[in-house]
Amino acid sequence: MQASSSKSVLEAKSGRERRAYRRVRIEQFCRMIYRGREYPCEVIDVSEGGTALKTPVIPEVGESLILYFDDMGRVRGQVVRRIEGGCAIAFSTTQIKRNRVVQRLDLLVKNGRTQSLPHERLLLELLAAGNGIELTDIREGSILKQTLEDARKAGWIEWTSDAGRHRISITERGRLLGPLAK
Repeated sequence: MQASSSKSVLEAKSGRERRAYRRVRIEQFCRMIYRGREYPCEVIDVSEGGTALKTPVIPEVGESLILYFDDMGRVRGQVVRRIEGGCAIAFSTTQIKRNRVVQRLDLLVKNGRTQSLPHERLLLELLAAGNGIELTDIREGSILKQTLEDARKAGWIEWTSDAGRHRISITERGRLLGPLAK
């Protein structure tokens, strides 16, 4: 999905883009709370400062709303531009939350992961909710084994094995991918 060709306020007259923050194209959905109603939206791109969304309703410029992202949690924003089929939103949030958004985006880009994978998020949420898990049988070729291997390579989990018992726990890096503290 492409944003319309309308120019941003941050673009120079020459047409060269001069945005304040690096944008990352990601393939995921979020939820938008607008005028008391919830709408599913498709993310076009996201940055530390905001996001572009494909939305079923297009809010007016200047209106405030709340967004819920799987990988970044709850973020307040204000509509700064209407685009074909959606809108661009500037985040209205604390610097701490902005820093967390940047950390999540950096991890996604560094790991070549600009798509949210539900089974990985579920694994990390389960691990973050407790003190890890212990398993006695992880079948070769299973989705669980592949997910664990991918998460270990990305540095999201620690996985140790001893006498057929597998102990899996989440790392600080993995916690960054869980929902943001509200």
